[in-house]
Amino acid sequence: MRKNVGLIGILVFVWLSMLLGFVIIFNVIIPLTDRIPIPGSPGNLIKGIIKVGTSGALAVSWLQIWKKIEYNYFWRTIKRKC
Repeated sequence: MRKNVGLIGILVFVWLSMLLGFVIIFNVIIPLTDRIPIPGSPGNLIKGIIKVGTSGALAVSWLQIWKKIEYNYFWRTIKRKC
């Protein structure tokens, strides 16, 4: 069980950070773009691009953080075994 504590910690961190990301998307990004006063179809297109771009950047940064954590965990485990 002690061997899995680090892995369980990583999984808990990833799930909590993913939930936080969803909260940020739904409570900050979507209402923020609804306040942009650009009328018509070009305005809707610009708002959609902003929503997708910022949400995508948030998702990519989340994946990069997860990758770094997993990479460090993997190499730390390998160094302990050898």
